[in-house]
Amino acid sequence: MNNAKFLIIYLIFMVLTYLWRFAFVGAAFEDGADIEGMGNVMNVLMFLSYAVMVYVAYSRGKAIGKGYLIAFPIVGAVFDLILIFIPFVPTIMNIITIVLGMPDNKPAETPQPEESNT
Repeated sequence: MNNAKFLIIYLIFMVLTYLWRFAFVGAAFEDGADIEGMGNVMNVLMFLSYAVMVYVAYSRGKAIGKGYLIAFPIVGAVFDLILIFIPFVPTIMNIITIVLGMPDNKPAETPQPEESNT
């Protein structure tokens, strides 16, 4: 996965996680709102958004040799879906994912010496 594709897809789904939350908060203030039903729908949409972000981070990490890149959106999802009372952690994790995923340099592989059978 190249830089542009990674950045565009990741940013789109990152922004969607904020839009789902804002839409839920806005709809919750309407008269007769079904808070529990809307909360369930919002959590499913957030989970799907994070699932795509995890896949994109995995693909990008595999392409550039940074397999640990997948950990940041997973931690962000945990803090956004389960530990919601701790703010800014998902945003920081997403920014770290973007910053570490953008460089296109793959680490050089060290050549393995061939074993001789003597």
